[in-house]
Amino acid sequence: MIHLFEALSFLLAWGYTAVFFLILKSFLPLRKPLILKVLAFLVCGFLADSIIYSNDPGSLFGTMLLFLLFVLLFYHGTFMEKLSVLLVFYPALIAINYLMLDTGGRLFKLVTGASYEDTLQSPKLALISTAIHTASLLLRLLFWIGAWLVLRRFLEKIPSHLNTKTWLIIDMLILSSYYNIFTV
Repeated sequence: MIHLFEALSFLLAWGYTAVFFLILKSFLPLRKPLILKVLAFLVCGFLADSIIYSNDPGSLFGTMLLFLLFVLLFYHGTFMEKLSVLLVFYPALIAINYLMLDTGGRLFKLVTGASYEDTLQSPKLALISTAIHTASLLLRLLFWIGAWLVLRRFLEKIPSHLNTKTWLIIDMLILSSYYNIFTV
């Protein structure tokens, strides 16, 4: 049964990557060569599935740097548009990944009262842990599908309707998310 949940988790994680990739692609066009598109999708899988822990500035800054490099290398657009993608989507990516990981861990602790070491020694606890992890991946995927369905029409029109000064205003407003991410 654990293998079934692990396989399902794998599919949910790549489904999540596909949805997140489509959201970014609707905002900024990808570079043309097919090999770059495939590479971008694979890097997006690593980026979108990043694990974020509480009080871990290394994972926060590392993921942010990877996200910035990802957008700079694989997408067309002005630097301001790429920076805006970072400022808009990075906080949401971090928040959702952290909430799902943290909520899953808290739920496991609440349901079982077991420690990590207990889980390694008990097949029943390992099954419960894997099931909760799979459920959290499903919730994360559903969140991004909902975001995609709501934002799809608007994201495609944004780059053509905003000028550099408007991007600057938007980016300044969004910086409050960054302040909160790195202080909370």
